[in-house]
Amino acid sequence: MLKSGSYPLSFWIISLSSSVIGVVTICWLLTLTPLATRAAVEELIEDIKSKNFGTPFSMREIRSARRLNVEPKVEINPNNVRLRFVTFTKWGGFEEQIVTLSLSEPFEIIYAKPTQLLPYSCNINF
Repeated sequence: MLKSGSYPLSFWIISLSSSVIGVVTICWLLTLTPLATRAAVEELIEDIKSKNFGTPFSMREIRSARRLNVEPKVEINPNNVRLRFVTFTKWGGFEEQIVTLSLSEPFEIIYAKPTQLLPYSCNINF
């Protein structure tokens, strides 16, 4: 589920894309937890602490997570829009995502390979 601090990012993506691209983008985002504010990071830290699901964050990981710059950045160019945002997954940690959306048809979404900012694994395998 998207956190309250993450809604502005998803609205940016939807508003900057066609309806078909928006649906694809929403499905992709739901596999990760997008983080857009410090409050969202704190909510994530508390969520991991309160659930008995795998390995909890260490104090070092908590301090490092609090230092991350999670503020999304939007760069509007003549031919495309570039989005930079941070996501979290229990099987990889905090990652910087960069997505480029073309502004003309045929619309394209270009995902750059995520950059790991802070590794984490809950150590649960399915």
